[in-house]
Amino acid sequence: MIETTSQNSATSVLSPEAEGAESAVRLRERAEALLQSLKLAQQRCDLHLQRSNRTDALREVTGRSSFDHAIASAKRAIDVLDKAAAPKRD
Repeated sequence: MIETTSQNSATSVLSPEAEGAESAVRLRERAEALLQSLKLAQQRCDLHLQRSNRTDALREVTGRSSFDHAIASAKRAIDVLDKAAAPKRD
């Protein structure tokens, strides 16, 4: 990281690689929060279905619910972001 200082404040100038890694880290944090909210929503939905003596039609037909698909997609996105944030090896 290259730091430059002006009269009023110090600012940091990041290389494009460092900016990309920082961006990936922020996106990963958001994706992780989304994953946790999907898991919580799935639990609530499953509980609601159970209490109302109903089943998830998609899960009955395919073996996976729409939440299962969304959770898997979020996990894949997190894996991609982990790779993007990892330090580059020469």
